[in-house]
Amino acid sequence: MNNDLAPDKKLQALAASRMKLTAPAYSRATLIMGCGVQERSEGSYIYDQNGRRFLDLFDAYGNQSFGYGHPRILNALHRQLDSGHTNSCKIFFEEGPVKIGEALAALTNGALPCSFLTNGGAEAVDGVLKLARAATKRPKFITAQNAYHGKTFAALSACCRPEYDKMFEPMMPSFQAVPFGDIQAMECVIDDQTAGVLIEPIQAEGGIVVPPDDYLPRLRELCTERGALLICDETQTGFGRTGRFFCFEHYGILPDLISIGKSFGGGMVPIAAILCKDEYWTPFRIAPLSFGSSLGGNPLACAVGMETLAMASDPDFLAEVRAKGEVVDRRLKEFARAYPDLVANVRGKGLLYGVKLHNDAVGGLLIRQLFERGVISAFALFDPTVFRIEPPLTITMDELNSGLDALAEAFAETSRYVGALPPRVLGASTLEQRIDLPVDAASAFAYLREPANLYRHSPLVLSTQVGDAGLVCDGRIDDIGLEWTDSCSIDVAARTIVQRATGGYWAAFVRSWTIEPAGSRASRLTMKLDWSVGAATFEHLLSLRIRYSLEKATARALSELATAMRASSPIAAEA
Repeated sequence: MNNDLAPDKKLQALAASRMKLTAPAYSRATLIMGCGVQERSEGSYIYDQNGRRFLDLFDAYGNQSFGYGHPRILNALHRQLDSGHTNSCKIFFEEGPVKIGEALAALTNGALPCSFLTNGGAEAVDGVLKLARAATKRPKFITAQNAYHGKTFAALSACCRPEYDKMFEPMMPSFQAVPFGDIQAMECVIDDQTAGVLIEPIQAEGGIVVPPDDYLPRLRELCTERGALLICDETQTGFGRTGRFFCFEHYGILPDLISIGKSFGGGMVPIAAILCKDEYWTPFRIAPLSFGSSLGGNPLACAVGMETLAMASDPDFLAEVRAKGEVVDRRLKEFARAYPDLVANVRGKGLLYGVKLHNDAVGGLLIRQLFERGVISAFALFDPTVFRIEPPLTITMDELNSGLDALAEAFAETSRYVGALPPRVLGASTLEQRIDLPVDAASAFAYLREPANLYRHSPLVLSTQVGDAGLVCDGRIDDIGLEWTDSCSIDVAARTIVQRATGGYWAAFVRSWTIEPAGSRASRLTMKLDWSVGAATFEHLLSLRIRYSLEKATARALSELATAMRASSPIAAEA
């Protein structure tokens, strides 16, 4: 890639390559939402290719719990790099994994003394499932609907999501999901064939769903009574995210197995772990090669892991998380009371909160409004109606309040806009506008038939040039540069001109111009726009965000068209 590109062109080039090479739908969604090129980051802030600063209220799905470039984590990496011990031969003894093991055992006061280091949370989830099967000799696992446990085959099978099951079928058998928080449902399915119950103490990607207070204690009792192991996936809720090191601590229980990851690596290195009671550690004693992880527990990962364990287990650090969480709880509930037309409810603990909206399209506009104010956030993966507040745990109180102030402004503007719309347009990727022109229909049509005039007044278009694949449009929606190729067709009898995107950013972008007489010296132009960005499951979420900007751009373009026609027509000028 050409490093001399202007910042906007660099973003377009990176986005186009990413769309082609790795993540087409996701890249289209993040580009139109306003994500730029991450050039650097520090503390709670990310800086894009233009040097603009964004406050992070999203935390990369829980990966950046200690912020960006935390000095303690960087110093730990530097010390390890300078030590000369940066690679593991795997068969010699090393201090790092042993010290990590001691620190992990201390988290439960030795109740779960055994541990194994992996690269990521899904790998750890696979491991706890293996241990549960080996310990119980039972085949079945119970999970919760809308759970998120990772993307490896076993972890994805545990999620029991129909859209993934259909795509990758057959999935691994013997997983059954029941509604989260429903202890009666658990009572019906945990039986003498159940190896374990795999559960998130709070569902993160399922929509920041907090269970009833007695749910986990009763589930602990059920598993004990029926001989199944209780497995807590703390990959996103661990390391102080909810104000305790482990989220299950809020409920006074102790699981048999725990998986952790994400923020364990400080957002810089991959490290995750399995924690296990001693009596279920048999595979490591009799079949030691049944578990392995090529780079799991490498020296750099262990250096960082020791630092994050120390930081997240500090009582003062956890008390600060709880205090910040109280602020988030109070302010989000104020928003819910102020905007009942938008907000269904608010739920969460510590610095893991979700705002449940009535419509996911509203969430897309809300997120874009935050971006415009220099703040980033996102939605829950499995429930796009839930807008999440999940900042770095190290965010200062001033930064947190600044982000929530921006959210207050975003709510106000979103409510104003949505309140003026008919409900049927929420989620629709279409827009229609009309304007009266000060010239007769024949003159207006003749003017717009000229390509130079048509594209001069086309919404979003800044300039055009003829390319090998058609007319190349260099455009902009808000402050986001887009490029696409266009074709154009003309129906003289109907006085209709249709522009269609044929390549580039838009999967579909159709603009229809129809001119009708409105008297002998006037006409009416109806412009209809239909679009798709090819963002798959994100399309509905993005619809209102795109409409909001297209509506303004189209109104401005049509107003400028009417002004240009008035200036170029002697009759209109005399009038």
